[in-house]
Amino acid sequence: MSIEELRTPHPEMTGTLLFMSINNLHNWDVERTVLDDYESMLCLVCWVATIGIGGLPRRRSEELEKLPIADWRNGTIDAISRAKSAHFGSSFAFEKFITNNFSGVRLANSASGSGSGSSGDPGARLLAVFAKGLRQHLFNNRSVDPKCRGTSYIEAQEVQSFEPETAQDFFPLSASENQDEQEIINPFEKRAEKDNVAVIAKDLHDFVTKYWTFAMDWQKKDEQAQKDQVASTEN
Repeated sequence: MSIEELRTPHPEMTGTLLFMSINNLHNWDVERTVLDDYESMLCLVCWVATIGIGGLPRRRSEELEKLPIADWRNGTIDAISRAKSAHFGSSFAFEKFITNNFSGVRLANSASGSGSGSSGDPGARLLAVFAKGLRQHLFNNRSVDPKCRGTSYIEAQEVQSFEPETAQDFFPLSASENQDEQEIINPFEKRAEKDNVAVIAKDLHDFVTKYWTFAMDWQKKDEQAQKDQVASTEN
């Protein structure tokens, strides 16, 4: 697949707001790329993992509405884009507000009194690892220029080589603030540049491939362990 196949003119806003990329929600004059599709996949993974899939506990609608991820589908388009920007803006915020609320992870952590995510359903933890990896490669990819990192406008002089450590360090600027004083960088625009799309897309593809292989291997071992347990019980 050529890099040109990864890029399309920015369309009119289409799709479900819950799974729409931040770039598409803002409807910036930025070409849509395969990175928008990966971001939509990340949103989908987070949503189904929060609801509960497979053997994980399934949440009721009333419970879902009390979680931070509900802000991805409630309110104005601007409010939804800001919520996603805040949640994806740092590893701290993403873990605290999103992956710690995955079904299975949250219940186990609550029971154990731990918020670290070190305990809990193995399947839930696998989904959390996958979601964190996608977010890292999309929004804090170390293979590209630091100007490509983040989920908000930022002044050129404030560009860092690392992401915010805490939610308090994250403050999304509007497009109009301080433009006369400093160069304002839109990381989504920088990521959409041809060379950056190619690098990030390759990193994402490699990560998904490795994760899939690991997850399938883990599933086989888990199934075999369950069979061995049943056999030992019967004997």
